[in-house]
Amino acid sequence: PKIIQVLKSTRYLTPGKSKDAFSISRDRKRTMERLLDTTGFLASCFAPADDTLSSASLRPGGRGWNAALRVRVLHGKVRRSLLQTANTKNEPGQSTQWDINEFGVPINQEDMAATLLAFSANTLMGIETLAGMPLSDDEQRDYLALWRYLGWLLGVDTVEEDVLNCDDINARVKSSNASSSVNPLLPIDPCGPKKLLYINPSTPVDDDAIIHSYATLESMILHLLHPNGDSSELALHLLNVMRDRFVSKKSLSASDFSLRKDIGTSSLSEPFSLLYRSEVCRKLLGDHLADKLGIPTSTCRRCSSIRKFGFHLGLMFTVNLFLFILRCYTIIPMIFPLFRKLCIRWHGRLLLKILTGWQKSHTKRVNDAQLQSSIEKSSHCPFSMLMTPKLDD
Repeated sequence: PKIIQVLKSTRYLTPGKSKDAFSISRDRKRTMERLLDTTGFLASCFAPADDTLSSASLRPGGRGWNAALRVRVLHGKVRRSLLQTANTKNEPGQSTQWDINEFGVPINQEDMAATLLAFSANTLMGIETLAGMPLSDDEQRDYLALWRYLGWLLGVDTVEEDVLNCDDINARVKSSNASSSVNPLLPIDPCGPKKLLYINPSTPVDDDAIIHSYATLESMILHLLHPNGDSSELALHLLNVMRDRFVSKKSLSASDFSLRKDIGTSSLSEPFSLLYRSEVCRKLLGDHLADKLGIPTSTCRRCSSIRKFGFHLGLMFTVNLFLFILRCYTIIPMIFPLFRKLCIRWHGRLLLKILTGWQKSHTKRVNDAQLQSSIEKSSHCPFSMLMTPKLDD
């Protein structure tokens, strides 16, 4: 709920309060733009730089390095903006954007660590789920080390390695962030080694980053992720983001834009793309969590007619075919090195195309919003906020 509150307060990926057709369509467009911005950030970090290794982008002064620092500044701006409107006195009836007594500091270390794990350890778990086998330990450690460095650029605290030999326990609790040096708690360091190693270096502890990251992710899930009504609204909103592209605008009515909050009410009137994405989510999440999130399920599961039965068969065949192809595409590079090299090369070219397209579209959005319109494309921040966060929109 706390993370959802951050998203709502910053209008990031969440729908607004207005439920008319125009407002919902606008919210979906904004959400798609935010998802494209995240994709553009990842492409900035991982796309090959001038036919060289992609790691060059993350070195100081590189494209990904600059992008990460800009996102870090953006997080700082959002954090300060929310704290300036926080209700610290907990006065009843006072309209505020952020309740610091209930939710604490927005975009804090825990929030950023959870997000970092969603892109790192969660991805490794997803590969293991799809392929039925994990990547090698060396590959997993390399991937976690990459995201640990990227998280450090984004402001996720890590423990300084050079304090292990220090006799002073307080000195060993030194954070990579100078502003956090007064915090007596160890940094979460989600992609790093186990924290017990820093408390007592003489104690034999397995400092495997794989175990620590997986355990931290599980702890985050149990601690932070408790789906509620806002979670269901967000999940349905994201599932409907692409809906306008698959449904003719002439056939849209106000009811077509509504977000279903009841479970199991989807029917043949729903766009096939929405049911398809919902069933894929249910396959990966399981019905229990999917029900908690309010993800629709087709009533065709309880077939009452030949038409519904045929529709359900077609839907499930498409879902299972997609997951089968995705599983094969995941397994084959793990087995055949030559195919892996081809995939890496193809993905590099694809990332460059995505980056080029995103830079053009985002620059157009910035210019359309009349923000930094007089600044050259190469010098303006590509992650500029196009609006001030408001909760009451």
